[in-house]
Amino acid sequence: MSITIPRYAPLGVSVLRYDGEKSLVEIPEAEAIDRITVEIWFYAERLEGKQSLFADDGESGAGSFRIGLNGSNLELTVDGGSPTTLTFTETFTPGTWYYVAITMDGAAATLYVNAAVPGETKPLATSKPFIVGPALLGAWKETRSCATITNYFRGSLGYVRIWQGIIRQEDLSRLNYFDFSGNFTIRTAEGTVVARLRHNWRANEGYGDHAYDYSGTSNGRLGNGSQKSQPQWYISTLPQEPIFISTDPTANAIAKQTSSVPPSRYRHSNQQQAVPSEKQA
Repeated sequence: MSITIPRYAPLGVSVLRYDGEKSLVEIPEAEAIDRITVEIWFYAERLEGKQSLFADDGESGAGSFRIGLNGSNLELTVDGGSPTTLTFTETFTPGTWYYVAITMDGAAATLYVNAAVPGETKPLATSKPFIVGPALLGAWKETRSCATITNYFRGSLGYVRIWQGIIRQEDLSRLNYFDFSGNFTIRTAEGTVVARLRHNWRANEGYGDHAYDYSGTSNGRLGNGSQKSQPQWYISTLPQEPIFISTDPTANAIAKQTSSVPPSRYRHSNQQQAVPSEKQA
């Protein structure tokens, strides 16, 4: 069966809301990446216990990894022979949109929150490449053959992107608001490739039962085909790139602002709205 990615989402920009009980997206296929950057926009409605954001469900010792929340902290678990769990000190608040990026190589993992400086780096010793997929968004299971799914996430996920390569903080601060499609690379001024976009689940279609991979071939299936476990399409309240009106008549009327976004811009609307169905639209 072939799946055609829609060119347009007629109902406007959206995100996927997970109910914390059964909602998930299943990502197929597997790929090994030795140096990796993972970007995620998330909005947690609660911060209790363990909640998974992205979880590779590869076999033990094969280089699988999981990114999730443990209470109000972000937690990274990597299994490259023996499981290693890193808990970062940054604390999160429910009811707030956050952009997080984690870079990982065989020696260290670094977390950036809202693309801010400095990132928090922790040692990570693994000789195995990181395996991307099969994986779950919004839930976790110990191995791909395990029937028990746990650590359901309650909240919303915006885009999830996976890069081959380690992206620097100054580049993350330019990327975090942007949507991409197709092949995309980050290069130095000399033209050397720093990172290549491998997977890109934008989760902004607003309809249907797939979260399409706009830079790869791993289209996610909402609820693994079960309608009861499908996350819902919600109207997006993701923060937009800040802009300002220039007072210089010789400058462009609207220009990109390079300063950081005030925390209030990361607040999710209290009036969450599901995307209307075709009958309602």
